Amino acid sequence: MLESIILQGSLQGVTICDDAPSITHTLFVDDSLLLLKINEENAHYLRHILQLYEERSGQAINKDKSSAMFRKSTNDQ
Repeated sequence: MLESIILQGSLQGVTICDDAPSITHTLFVDDSLLLLKINEENAHYLRHILQLYEERSGQAINKDKSSAMFRKSTNDQ
């Protein structure tokens, strides 16, 4: 599901420099790290992906163990 949205070009990842490929996610045994460009469209897709994950897997995302981090230059809006 995540891969298909990425392949469509709908989800924008982050890059460490201009010539580097975009990175959107890293999956671990029981954890996921999502790296997304901060914009409204990505926020919409992220919410949709997480909602579908909960519905289809029957698992609930533990929001107490989840976090979001932004770089210092991120606009508060």
